[in-house]
Amino acid sequence: DKVNKRRECITVEFEKMGLFLVEEKRRLLQALKKEEEEMVARLQKSKALLGQQNRSLEMLLLQLEDSSEQEPLQMLQDMKDLLGRKKSLTVLYPEATPPIEVRTVCRVPGQIEVLKAFQEDVVPDPTSAYPYLLLYESRQRCYLSTPPEVGMLRSKDRFVAYPCAVGQKTFSSGRHYWEVGMNLIGDTLWALGVCRDNVSRKDRVPKSPENGFWVVQLSKDKKCLSTMSAPIPVTLTEPPSHMGIFLDFEAGEVSFYSVNDGSHLHTYSQTAFPGPLQPFFCLGAPKSGQMVISTVTVWVKG
Repeated sequence: DKVNKRRECITVEFEKMGLFLVEEKRRLLQALKKEEEEMVARLQKSKALLGQQNRSLEMLLLQLEDSSEQEPLQMLQDMKDLLGRKKSLTVLYPEATPPIEVRTVCRVPGQIEVLKAFQEDVVPDPTSAYPYLLLYESRQRCYLSTPPEVGMLRSKDRFVAYPCAVGQKTFSSGRHYWEVGMNLIGDTLWALGVCRDNVSRKDRVPKSPENGFWVVQLSKDKKCLSTMSAPIPVTLTEPPSHMGIFLDFEAGEVSFYSVNDGSHLHTYSQTAFPGPLQPFFCLGAPKSGQMVISTVTVWVKG
């Protein structure tokens, strides 16, 4: 009887959660539709204004062409009126970049809590770290990285082109989730995600899937989270202080979340990964702040 009651309880609670998620999905899609309608109305208004301006300019051009065929004296007499009309025109120009930002975020209630079931204790590998990338283990109260004047700078495993490091663990199957805290300052550029275990560590190459990197990086204005696969960067209201990375190896997906508000930021998706993957971390430059990965704090030596 107790087992049956518990089974019934589990079933009822999951059904309630399912209904709640359906309602939340409907609410978010409705908000997105309203936002889309507002965007379309703005664009149509802009299009109408530009069309009206275009017709006025075409009419003025026709009159100028007609005037050019007149006698010089008559042309000069008509020119005053034409120039006055030209000055009265306010020329509108299309924006170089669309001033539209989608405010409705993709946020599934409880998703971060579900992902935490796959949480890994990810720690940066000091032997892979850029020579001036310092790694401090808070539990051991010691530096993991070797000072560059003593370390093996020519190690084939060490990044020398960028202030980067990879995690000690390598993943070739399963689902894995980890979080990275960020205490960043100034105009920072950082990158997070996964990379192949055999990526180039000596050369400056674009951090793209073609080169074995599945990462997101924050642009220097701290408002655009850029990726190599999406043509339009993700616009942020605030830079996240905690990022969550979820790797589903069999599904061929790497997803990124803002732990601050639980919103989904971006997902890379492919048929299959070309080989084993490692967590990837990259800071921009000295005085750019710190990353906290599990119990390890990472920053660039000035």
